Amino acid sequence: MSRKHRGSIAVIGLAAALLLSGTPDTASADWAALSWDACGAEVLAKQFACDTNVGRSRFVVSARTETLGPQGVHFECELEIVLASSVVPAWWQLSAGECRPGAIAYSADEQPEDAACQYPWFALPSLSIGMSVDPAQPRIALSVLGVDVTGTNQLPPSVESFVLTIGISHEKSVGDGACAGCSTEACILLRRLTLIDYPDRVNMPLLLGHDMLAWQSTSANCTVTPTRNRTWGAIKSLYR
Repeated sequence: MSRKHRGSIAVIGLAAALLLSGTPDTASADWAALSWDACGAEVLAKQFACDTNVGRSRFVVSARTETLGPQGVHFECELEIVLASSVVPAWWQLSAGECRPGAIAYSADEQPEDAACQYPWFALPSLSIGMSVDPAQPRIALSVLGVDVTGTNQLPPSVESFVLTIGISHEKSVGDGACAGCSTEACILLRRLTLIDYPDRVNMPLLLGHDMLAWQSTSANCTVTPTRNRTWGAIKSLYR
């Protein structure tokens, strides 16, 4: 079933949500959103028991262009992982030489579980990945650039379309050599999705209530987009 355009499911009132800077217009028919497991699944929270090193948890970035018409060719996507910790736990240390290098993976490949959405990439885009860590917050910033070297890709209008998927490996979650911090709560934020057909660039509105995902927590902690510098403590304070 495809995602329905709707307002926030936040446990705080809509008036409080609108006070946050950067809050998108929920009346917009054009949007970008996140879901765990599959495109269009509308799964906002993921609980992982940290009892296996096998498999992965995946989430999908999707978009709908109702009024814009066909859009695409290239895209830029920015996400952020805000951690409920005073330091970046070893389980979330993903760079070379750290506890779990390469444990986060990006793909624009078509997958059977995403069949509820339109797959727009007739020519698979080339992905360029960036990751930076702010240990003082702590936060992990992720950026993905998708380039269609053929210039033929477009997101069709009026349907929810798959953009890309990000998988978080379960390796080193348990047993000898395990990296501590798998159970640490986190919010995964969609900061920006820009569709590019040079010279045009369209920053997609974010679908309120579907622009954050909860890890090891409930969606009540991750349903309203915070401002760019908001920390986990600031997110939690909204619900006290």
